[in-house]
Amino acid sequence: MGATWGGVWIGLVALLPLAVYAAVWKWPNAQVWSPRVVPADLFRLATGVLFAGAVHPSLGLLAGLSAFWWAMFALGRSDESQTLVYRWGTPRLAGGTLWPLVAMGVWLGLNVPSWAFQTALWLTLSVGIVQVAMGIVQWRQWPRLRLWVLATREGMIHGTLGHRTGYGIYLAMLTPLALGIVPWPWNWALVGVLSVGVLLSNSLVAGLAMTIGVVWMAPSLWMGAAVFFFLGALYRFGPNAWLRWQVPLADRDLRPGHWGRWYALTGIVKPWKGRLAVWRATLPRCGTWPEWLIGHGAGAFQLDARKWMSGSGLREVYSEAHNDYLESFYEYGAVGVFALGLWLWSVWPALTGGSPFVGMLLTAGTAMTLNFPLRVAPTATLALLAAIAVMR
Repeated sequence: MGATWGGVWIGLVALLPLAVYAAVWKWPNAQVWSPRVVPADLFRLATGVLFAGAVHPSLGLLAGLSAFWWAMFALGRSDESQTLVYRWGTPRLAGGTLWPLVAMGVWLGLNVPSWAFQTALWLTLSVGIVQVAMGIVQWRQWPRLRLWVLATREGMIHGTLGHRTGYGIYLAMLTPLALGIVPWPWNWALVGVLSVGVLLSNSLVAGLAMTIGVVWMAPSLWMGAAVFFFLGALYRFGPNAWLRWQVPLADRDLRPGHWGRWYALTGIVKPWKGRLAVWRATLPRCGTWPEWLIGHGAGAFQLDARKWMSGSGLREVYSEAHNDYLESFYEYGAVGVFALGLWLWSVWPALTGGSPFVGMLLTAGTAMTLNFPLRVAPTATLALLAAIAVMR
């Protein structure tokens, strides 16, 4: 199979006994690891970083950064509460193993036979059809079927993804794949089926992502795609705006400064005010040193936000920044940006127009500006599948 520099991994076996002495010498007062645990954890982290780097340098960089943060907290280099958080199974603990796991998935995806990879793509589209069917059942609430397709709350259409926006983004990401591998005219028929689920999700973000995917695969249809997005936006906000327009004058008088048109307009703007508040609270915390360079650590946003969101004037604690670019920069800093640039540079020749896999990444990238598809397992793995296809 050939050799890679990741093979220096075998040298860790010879150096393993010295890890005990190094840990005791470097941190003489840190009673976090016992002598029998130190080598095992160091070996696990180093093996993961070397393997990830052997698959792709960008993965090795991210794995090394995450392993660094895990080690810092596991060795008690932070306050006690965060040390316990790192040691006992929360998202930050996954920082030490997340990127090696991603690298394993990429390696497997790059080495499977072509027929197996194609089968996975068709299975993915089949799952999308099933998700649309489940969304219709949740919408119609048919007595004989509703017990098999549970909804988290009344009126929420989300398939098995747990939330309407993630559900819509997942189906939107399948649109370029359907247009790329399904023969005409069945590809457009499948896009029509997927669009039903996107409309049922009642998500403007999903509609925007799907529009970008269609325009990427069929640029000549940009006008029709724009009309589809406009109708989706009207479906999303129209009823609420109309109801607010019909508010009786006496009721409107109870809200100083609100008259008919303005009150209807605020109904459209209101869903985005929370996002803007989260972004304004997060941005200043991305610019501190050395966090702007190395980030706050994998999974840090979900934990740190609990401490400062209430003090930022927000009425609820958000577990996500609702912008994956901002949240990723918060966690990985400039090193993460460099790793992304390194990957893009390595696959740049494959980023050709009309590629369904590039289209899937574009739909995910569009959704990342206003949501968090990288934090939802089904949409994140779908993006990973597209990235593997670009690398093959």
